[in-house]
Amino acid sequence: MGALYCPYYAGEVKNQVVRRDEHFRWQSERRIITGADLYPQARVRPLMTKASSRLGKQLEEAIATLNGVGARFALIGGLALAPHKVVRATQDVDLLVEAGMADAVDRALTVIGYHCIHRSPDAANYLRDDQRLDFLYAHRPAAREILQTAPQLNTPFGTVHVVSAEGLIAFKLQGWVNDPRRTQDLEDIRALLRANRSTLRMDEVRRYFSLFNREPLLQEILNELK
Repeated sequence: MGALYCPYYAGEVKNQVVRRDEHFRWQSERRIITGADLYPQARVRPLMTKASSRLGKQLEEAIATLNGVGARFALIGGLALAPHKVVRATQDVDLLVEAGMADAVDRALTVIGYHCIHRSPDAANYLRDDQRLDFLYAHRPAAREILQTAPQLNTPFGTVHVVSAEGLIAFKLQGWVNDPRRTQDLEDIRALLRANRSTLRMDEVRRYFSLFNREPLLQEILNELK
């Protein structure tokens, strides 16, 4: 089901590239950063390592590049968890970008040394040496709504929109529905519900679970959290 984006997420193409070409040795070379590195106000702030600082600089550059072409975008994925009281390490820079700016973003990334390994109307993956940027394009109604309502935050890496907790739950739910092996998505949903139960717009959360015919799953998780 592609309520937010095409069910064949570009990450699957990316992983196939890794398996075919050992030049892209992601599992050993990818850099790790935590959400607390992005948001000093997070309750847990681990020491920033040289590796995480490198990924932070990559994110800072990506933010500046997207702002430079006037693209509206927002953080999704692991880096978007910390503002919603969930802090964990991540190896990914995931961004939701307005679909109409896909060509401009592609040209700008090419200028700073990235090359595209996959692009569709819904998603794209870019590589530069051992650095990766993953994009989802907001052209479906639900994704456009999530992007337009993403709040803006000031971080050490620049001002950036971050998807709401409800929107993050929606994207992670589709990720898990598309590929049940992505158990971290399901754990992130549980953590977001646990940490934000009193402030979440539950009617919106229920609407997203209904889109994927997973209302019983939501009730099961809520029962676990009682």
